[in-house]
Amino acid sequence: MKKDSDMDNDRPPAIPLIRFEPQLIRQWQHLWRNELVELRSNGKVLGRGHIDITAEDASTIWIYRESGGGRIMIHAQDGIDIWRVDPDGAN
Repeated sequence: MKKDSDMDNDRPPAIPLIRFEPQLIRQWQHLWRNELVELRSNGKVLGRGHIDITAEDASTIWIYRESGGGRIMIHAQDGIDIWRVDPDGAN
């Protein structure tokens, strides 16, 4: 039988973090609180921020904008696309 100290040697090496490309989120119920997102309209980046609250019907979200930009409410009909971005990447 192996001891706990022997088991450490059997572990695979740590998997490096995988960076991902920005991902358009069409169904806002799949956004998580505090998740970093980009706001885009017609292909132009309007800003970035963190999800605060998503309405139960996922038609409205509140986002805290980066750099002290305050909190903003966005409705699904506002024409603003929400993109999930990698907080550690250079998106």
